[in-house]
Amino acid sequence: MDKLLLAAFLSSLAGFITAIISIVKLVNEKEGKISESRQLWNDSVRKSFADLTSKLSAMTKNLDDQYRLISNITRLETDLGNLEGKDRDRLLTMIENHQASLHSVQADIQVKRHDLALSYAYTKLHFKPNDISFNRIEQKYDLIDSLIGMLFDESDQDKRIQLKTKSLAHIGELVEISRDILKTEWEIVKKGEPAYLLTKRLSFWGGVLMLFFLFSIGYHAYSLSVNSIPLKFNNGQQKDMGSLKVDNSQCWQLQSIAGKIFKLNSCTGDVVDVIQQKPENSLLNTIK
Repeated sequence: MDKLLLAAFLSSLAGFITAIISIVKLVNEKEGKISESRQLWNDSVRKSFADLTSKLSAMTKNLDDQYRLISNITRLETDLGNLEGKDRDRLLTMIENHQASLHSVQADIQVKRHDLALSYAYTKLHFKPNDISFNRIEQKYDLIDSLIGMLFDESDQDKRIQLKTKSLAHIGELVEISRDILKTEWEIVKKGEPAYLLTKRLSFWGGVLMLFFLFSIGYHAYSLSVNSIPLKFNNGQQKDMGSLKVDNSQCWQLQSIAGKIFKLNSCTGDVVDVIQQKPENSLLNTIK
């Protein structure tokens, strides 16, 4: 009966191990695909961060260039009334060149405003709604955008310099936030997804537990093999008897047949003594 139970248990254990191996393999394959996709995501969001910050910096500098050109044109037009002849013509040429540069900068600003909005939207789409990581990007972007809006309307040179300095400083902080997000995501790729880490830990402890089970099964199988050693009689016949008790320290074993208790050396199977059948309590005392 014990052998049948042991065989059934081993069969179930083999099926269980096969199922566990299949699950671990599936998780590992999925982890590989997720890691590859996450790395592609990291590369894409890195490009979007670089594009966003570069356009914010360019927009800030273009606005400063715009008002610098406007200021120069205003000053030159003021000086134009005091000049005549070639000097006046030369000054007119300078004004025309400044105006051409101003038109170019203003056109570039309009393009950059559209590109900046597109770049921010593209960056935002990399993150899920209410993502804590992107919240920091969003707050910093809103602050920079408000400073850029103030640069559009501010005509005082000193205030524009202050606004430009603040905007560039916040853009630098935005770069640091972006680097921190990329580093965090890279650590996830390097260490693995939470499901993979959990499977890794479970696999380790499952292996330890399986080793313990296998050791227990081996010990039980060894005990069964020892208990099944046949009795040897003087006539040379051998019979397998049920074991009553095994004293491992002395290597003795008691087995019963025909109302008698046979004391034998379980290491060799030789009968050492024959004990008459007694009540259970007396038999236990005899065994002890």
